[in-house]
Amino acid sequence: MSSSSYDSGFNEGVRALTTMFPDIDPHTIRTVLDARDGHVESAVEKLLAMSRRGGGAGGGAAPGAMGMSPMRCVCERVVG
Repeated sequence: MSSSSYDSGFNEGVRALTTMFPDIDPHTIRTVLDARDGHVESAVEKLLAMSRRGGGAGGGAAPGAMGMSPMRCVCERVVG
């Protein structure tokens, strides 16, 4: 698959996931999809798990308030 074809598919996946998960930050959605190598179904499963745990934009205290960097929190959610 060419790079431009992958990018196009990746961007389509981001748009679809952003529509499905409007409460999750688009940057987080991109990070999850990238961590799942562009596989939308796998990203949906992870985002569902995150949304159940309150991983969306309104999901409790801000990461900085918990003494953790926001990026570390995103990475832990993506990898975990």
